[in-house]
Amino acid sequence: MQNVTDPQYDLEEVRKTQVERISLVNKYCLNHTSPGLGRRAGSLYFLTFRDVSWGLLPKTGSTNILRMVCIMIGPKCTNITGYPDEHHYVPGLMKKTQDLDSYFPDSSNWPTRKFLYAFVRDPWQRLVSTYIEKVLFSDLYIKLCEYGSNYKFSQLLRKLRQKHKTLTYSQFLKYCVIEQYEKRGAIAMEPHYRPQSISGAFCDLSYSFIGKTETYREDIKVILQQYNVKDVPAIITEAKQFRRPNEKKNMTLSSYLDRWKSVDQETIMKLQKIYSVDIEMFGYPEEPI
Repeated sequence: MQNVTDPQYDLEEVRKTQVERISLVNKYCLNHTSPGLGRRAGSLYFLTFRDVSWGLLPKTGSTNILRMVCIMIGPKCTNITGYPDEHHYVPGLMKKTQDLDSYFPDSSNWPTRKFLYAFVRDPWQRLVSTYIEKVLFSDLYIKLCEYGSNYKFSQLLRKLRQKHKTLTYSQFLKYCVIEQYEKRGAIAMEPHYRPQSISGAFCDLSYSFIGKTETYREDIKVILQQYNVKDVPAIITEAKQFRRPNEKKNMTLSSYLDRWKSVDQETIMKLQKIYSVDIEMFGYPEEPI
């Protein structure tokens, strides 16, 4: 881990935290059998730039990290149509940039760079964030919820449209998240709410650094140092100016309690089962509230 020059940054504390996080992951993996890379979900995706490989997990701050990588590369990345708001929906567009290497489950050249990292997030907050962005701010939830030919959701959607109603948070959990899990299993869930332990293949790949959105401000400085960024505060400031309203962390936090108060205990128990590995592997709470 390279030295961070920010005088307000406690590098020793970061090292200690990383030892704890990686130890939790290793402890879980030692006691459980992994399905292996060959059986991983189809959207497992890595980007490599400057000998640093990043595992993109949706709803973990990846949009902003992708912007920063784009800024490092320069115009041939930032000039991609839709930057900085649209290209992050389709990481495949990043293949237009020759400076990057990408990796998929069916490829043999898995990331072997010196520094491999990913960010994870509290699964309960991640669900609320997905609902806010994909349901309240757009109609992208339709594509997410129909993932894997979700017939029950399609039926519900027709009824909602007839009554001109919006999908509630409880309905989102029941007809999108839980229905996909019960029908096809965790590995076949839509990536925005698929368990991160599966999407990141944490038991198959040796990560150098595991960041968390809860400690994003501290962790991202270490990451940018690995990319050999000379002016870390400047690139953070430049990327921040492109953030959209629904990316604001306070939007998830301000409505978090109200969202979960509307959810019955049976639904929460089912979600506990779905995200049990994320909870254990990354040290997150067993209940949302």
